Formats: sequence, C-alpha cells, structure tokens
Amino acid sequence: MADLAMQDELIVERVVSYFLAVFQPDVTSTISPFTPESPIGLLDSNFVFSLQALYDVLFVKKKNNGRLSRIEFRTFRKAIYASNINQQLSKQGCQLLVYKSKGKLADNLYQLAALN
Repeated sequence: MADLAMQDELIVERVVSYFLAVFQPDVTSTISPFTPESPIGLLDSNFVFSLQALYDVLFVKKKNNGRLSRIEFRTFRKAIYASNINQQLSKQGCQLLVYKSKGKLADNLYQLAALN
C-alpha cells in the first residue's frame, strides 16, 4: 500500500512540475496549438488538455528519456482525481478548471488558468 501511495505522489509531483513549467510566460509562447488530433496545447490563449493527452506526454515516452512508462492510464487518472493538485497549484497562482465537459470526467477537456 505504501508503494502505491508513493507512486501516486510521484505521478502528481510530475504533473504539478509540468504545469508550473507550462505556466511560465516565456514557455507559453513555445506551446503548440491544441488540435483534435493532439488534444494538448494552446486553445484561445488557454493551455487546454485531455487527461489522455497529458498522460501520453508525461508517461508514454522512451524509457531512456527518464519517463515513467510503466504507469497505466487508470493509475494515472486515479492519482490525479485523488490528489490535492489544485491546492498545490494555487500556491503558485494557478488552477485547473474544466474547459469543456463531455459527460465523463476522463473525457472532459481541462485548462490551466491563473487564479483571479
């Protein structure tokens, strides 16, 4: 059980680090546009993503590139939903919001936004 908790923490830590890097103004200008074929990127000046696309970017890359390629999508999704990710992000001035609801949580599009 402790190993699963540690795995969840590592997943959330990687996601938070990614979001904080994306949230930097100098990085935002280098982000690709959001497309249906690649549902992660800038859309109407917002960083928008699907959970599957975020998972693919962070955890489905070459093993020798330091990625956690053995994490299953359902494990990733569960760790994100059970985390306090918005609390962590709010300390840095940003938050995750639902950009477009598609009925199921895993099918929704989400956005990284500045706190008002």
